[in-house]
Amino acid sequence: MISGVLVSVYAIKESGNRNQSKAFVIEEGVFILSKISWALSGATHVSVPNSQKLIISKNNLPQNENPLAFAILNDQITLSRGNKTPQTLHDTNLRVLNFIFTQTKNSGDGINLEKITVSFTLSTLTKDGHPYSQNFSTSKYLRK
Repeated sequence: MISGVLVSVYAIKESGNRNQSKAFVIEEGVFILSKISWALSGATHVSVPNSQKLIISKNNLPQNENPLAFAILNDQITLSRGNKTPQTLHDTNLRVLNFIFTQTKNSGDGINLEKITVSFTLSTLTKDGHPYSQNFSTSKYLRK
């Protein structure tokens, strides 16, 4: 009977650690997606020079903060403003995997509008050392 109780307590503790890690990863992923969405809102120019970099110019930013550049650097998503040093957008206990930006150009027919899609996976370890990861993805249509 005592061994059954111990197994149950261990399972509850492990489940709690996993749920805590899951909430942490979701919070960080939603923050990153929100930051990218904010940057794309009102953008005057957007380019994706490669699948791991997004460059955005906005009229409502001070000159020294243009352009905004999102990129992957050492398994971290960074944001640089103008010529400033890139800053990591999330907790450094997270690794970013499969980070991809894609740009779909406007077809000119009014049907297929320009959009940016971002997808990535955030990965971490739970407090008891088990891996946990979650995929994130969103698309933002651009109005110019």
